[in-house]
Amino acid sequence: MNLRALFRLLLLTLSLNSVLSADLKIGIIGLDTSHCTEFTRILNDPTTPGYVPGGKVVAAVKTFSPDIESSASTVEKYTASLRDQYGVKIVPTIEDLLREVDCVMIESVDGRPHLEQARPVIAAKKRLFIDKPIGGTLRTRSRFSAWPKPRGSRCSLHRAIGITRPWWN
Repeated sequence: MNLRALFRLLLLTLSLNSVLSADLKIGIIGLDTSHCTEFTRILNDPTTPGYVPGGKVVAAVKTFSPDIESSASTVEKYTASLRDQYGVKIVPTIEDLLREVDCVMIESVDGRPHLEQARPVIAAKKRLFIDKPIGGTLRTRSRFSAWPKPRGSRCSLHRAIGITRPWWN
């Protein structure tokens, strides 16, 4: 699946209940991977080849894993890019993020915190896209599948090969 098709699938997944006349306000959790800047570029910049209209990244939470060198060493660069190049508002907490957006993408490079990052998003019944890795362990992945989800909440899990599997519905 090519990148453009993946982004179209992302927007379709996230925007099922959105108002067609307005852009979907998208938030990002995890600013320690190039995925956060690539998603933002393709969603926010209409001059970008492969631009996908209908949604815009408007806010993000700067989370990272201090014990993973590739996470800790890149978070400031990606945060600055989102803020300065794309005008994304950086907020201090996931709760603050949820007040700003219609849906959320978890992009943290470390899968260990994904379940805890997802809990408040799902509880708020916001649409949720979780980029790989789904969890830090197989046990965490199993907990995602077994965790009760509120009625009306939606989530899509994605892996590097581009296979989409909704958890429920």
